[in-house]
Amino acid sequence: MLEVLRLAATALAEGRPVTLSCHEPVLSTQEAADLLGVSRPTLVRLLDSGVIPYDQPRRHRRVQLADLLAYQERCHHDDQDGVTAAGRGRARREATAPR
Repeated sequence: MLEVLRLAATALAEGRPVTLSCHEPVLSTQEAADLLGVSRPTLVRLLDSGVIPYDQPRRHRRVQLADLLAYQERCHHDDQDGVTAAGRGRARREATAPR
């Protein structure tokens, strides 16, 4: 970081314009699917259902890394509770099944 500031200060001292901006890492659907450990079609279903936000500037969907990590954190939080959505449904069926 010091090197970036040093370069910016040098450029400013020489009268050159300097622009600093933050860039959010953006992933393709395949990269996002790989990071989550799911198939690309599964990720696309999550995107289309609104579970994970995405941008589609042209033909291809793009997923912000921050949105993907937030989704992963929500899923991890559910897993730590000891019950996933599938497990809740199974537990309900087992609880109401006749014996």
